Amino acid sequence: MGSIALSNPTNISSLFTTNVTVTIANDDATLQLSNASVTVDEAAALATVTVTRVGDISRAATAQFATTDSAGLQSCTVANGKASERCDYGTAVGTLRFAINETAKTFTIPIVNDALVEGDETFTVNLSAPSGALLGATTTATITITDNDSSPATQNPVDGVAFFVTQQYIDFLGRLPDAVGFANWTRVCRCTGPKQSRTRLSRQPEPESGSNFP
Repeated sequence: MGSIALSNPTNISSLFTTNVTVTIANDDATLQLSNASVTVDEAAALATVTVTRVGDISRAATAQFATTDSAGLQSCTVANGKASERCDYGTAVGTLRFAINETAKTFTIPIVNDALVEGDETFTVNLSAPSGALLGATTTATITITDNDSSPATQNPVDGVAFFVTQQYIDFLGRLPDAVGFANWTRVCRCTGPKQSRTRLSRQPEPESGSNFP
């Protein structure tokens, strides 16, 4: 990083900006997704994505990641190969921070194990805004969710306690539940049965320390 200073103007009254900072990008290091495609079973709960760094690893580096899809506001029952953040997975957005000598980082994307016969569906994850390195060849990966349903469900899965609790974590916190929180909220919901669990959960105080969603 360096700077350029301007001074002694000629034929102009003044200089509005006299100093400019120049940052030289580290082109001796690159960040990229380890795979251009990832396949995950719908029942796997999450998809794991890996970002690798090659070249100069003697300094820190960062990059941003984000999921995206083209499903828009389509109904969750539509089977057209397009996964939706509203129905099939939890949005994942964040920054990966590579410390000195780190060569790989991972992040996870929650997958919704619904009961719809919809076929395999895809969405994408993108890598952008690098700092301390350049982007490599693979900056976009296609995530394929393999459908595990072969016949229509006889019961809405949200009436099941485990599915309901898991979905609250995905919808409100963007992550899967931790073991302690899941166990506590599952116990709370099962006090009255699955069909009453939504009402009870909305009114129930925290059952004990550490069992709140966060």
